[in-house]
Amino acid sequence: EACRLVPDALLVQVSDDFQGDELPAIQSFSELPKFLDDKLRQMGAFNQPQRQGARQNFDADHERNLMYLGTYFPKTMIESWNVFHELLQIPFIYATFAQKDVIRILDIGSGTGAAILGLLQALSQFEAMEADVEITSIDYNLDALEKQSEIINVCQDNMSYRITHTVQQIQFPFNLDGLNNMLSDYSENSRSCYDIVTCWKCLCEFYNHNYAEAQGIIKHTINNISKMLVPLGICVIADVTTTDNNYEYFAMTLNREWNQYDSMDNSRIRTILPVSCAKNSLQCCNRRCYTQRKFKVRHSLNMFDETKIAYRVFAPLTLADYVLSTYIDSNAYKVNAARPDEACVGGIKSSGYQNAPCGFTGFFQGRD
Repeated sequence: EACRLVPDALLVQVSDDFQGDELPAIQSFSELPKFLDDKLRQMGAFNQPQRQGARQNFDADHERNLMYLGTYFPKTMIESWNVFHELLQIPFIYATFAQKDVIRILDIGSGTGAAILGLLQALSQFEAMEADVEITSIDYNLDALEKQSEIINVCQDNMSYRITHTVQQIQFPFNLDGLNNMLSDYSENSRSCYDIVTCWKCLCEFYNHNYAEAQGIIKHTINNISKMLVPLGICVIADVTTTDNNYEYFAMTLNREWNQYDSMDNSRIRTILPVSCAKNSLQCCNRRCYTQRKFKVRHSLNMFDETKIAYRVFAPLTLADYVLSTYIDSNAYKVNAARPDEACVGGIKSSGYQNAPCGFTGFFQGRD
């Protein structure tokens, strides 16, 4: 309730308008695989953007899920595909996953499974991939989970590795204590350790439901995830960059709580991407920093689409330290495609850095 009393003048919104020439899109994949595109159309998916309606999907019915499949599923799938493809270009992560016999994946707030499909596509292009893949998808929406299973069954026919898929319908409380207890109980009861944990465009729904009661959910979700990761595992949390909660861009909320987790004395994992956040999260001087990555998206229902997200990648401390040691040293990194003149310089957002490297990709030694 206190948040509702804050004067609008104190909640300064950062414009998302371009402030110069947009940064060139850095992405490897922009078009859905044909088998997936065909499957979505066969299921009856249709394209119908609904800015607000897409932000509350826990109770989506059959029709809304079909709309989601044709409108927002392709966007999330392309985001995930590119992000995980780039992660597997990190030499040590590549070598680590190449040695695994089984890759265990947990997707929190999984919905229709777009983030999982992107990850599976990235793994399918992983040259050293010989492991089986075991997926656990948890969500409240049973209809969405059923559609996810139908899609993954088709995916199996187009992958060279074996996929085991389990879905679990779980009630997600919308307040901090309830969700924290649910995830904590899940961690203890499942007694599973995962190689990859994802949480894609899920957490925004808690903040959109009640911004005040949701404060801390991001930080505590990361803490619970940290208990489920194997020592050489990775966690990716991605979400929207919109202002649906009417207080601030959600990317700002994400960055603030991500940095709070990194600063905790008992943190088990830490940021490895974006590079600027990995290097400066403990000394970040801008509580309203706005990171954003933009992707082009093409599929049969919309050939000229685009999507924007903020994301962080976390890894256990030993793995994180090693990965950070492989980054090319730079005093500034860009982290917002819409703001090509801005960069993070030692935890301070500054202007006049048109030639700074991208903080999301293209920064590994010996890599393009």
